[in-house]
Amino acid sequence: IIPALKTGKFDAIVAAMSVTPERSEQVDFSEPYFVNSLVFLAKKGSNFDPSSTDAINNAKIVAQRSTISSQWLTQTYPNSKPQLYDTLDNAFIDLGNERADAMISDKLPALTWLSSDLGQNFEIKGGDIN
Repeated sequence: IIPALKTGKFDAIVAAMSVTPERSEQVDFSEPYFVNSLVFLAKKGSNFDPSSTDAINNAKIVAQRSTISSQWLTQTYPNSKPQLYDTLDNAFIDLGNERADAMISDKLPALTWLSSDLGQNFEIKGGDIN
């Protein structure tokens, strides 16, 4: 979406886009209208502990490709081996069908998913990641 803005296809981007140093070198950002955090999700009652490096490195964690959540996970835990998906929905589907131990996601879509039929047996594990 940034390349399309830079070539003039768009005049502005109004989207859920986190401000990063790399992105700030390419585009000008307005004042943030929403501050997001990341969260880990896992099945209710599971022993997944996001405060444990071993747990993160040994768990099958799903995330959406090319997002702040996947970037944060791979940079903070370089020995983790996340399963990355092209869409957030596909990551939620695999977590909901228990093909993963945990997921890292933006908090707002995570809360929405937790209230769905597929997400009702899952919960946020640990605190918000800012």
